Amino acid sequence: MFLSKPELLEALRTQALQFDPPILASELEHRVRQVSIDLVLGGPFRIPLPPRPHIPAIVIEPSFLDDPSLWQQQEGEEITLKPGEFVLAKTLEKITMPNSLIGFVEG
Repeated sequence: MFLSKPELLEALRTQALQFDPPILASELEHRVRQVSIDLVLGGPFRIPLPPRPHIPAIVIEPSFLDDPSLWQQQEGEEITLKPGEFVLAKTLEKITMPNSLIGFVEG
């Protein structure tokens, strides 16, 4: 079951669902959708470098995110992706929710 827009707004109002930094009151109308909340991407963006022939797969562990032989790091506030391209990015927000809820990030 998805939370509706009124339920999401209530969860934010009662702080059952918390964002750090918090969503400003002036942003609520355009960030809270019918069954979702838009997140803000924060940099740096990590773009995978072409794999070397002897690497069949890449397992993402935290230490790999800073390995310059695997990723091109791009600073800045925006990035343009072409069809089929992949990039790792962080959200600007840290989200805290109760155990009774589950969330997923799609984009």
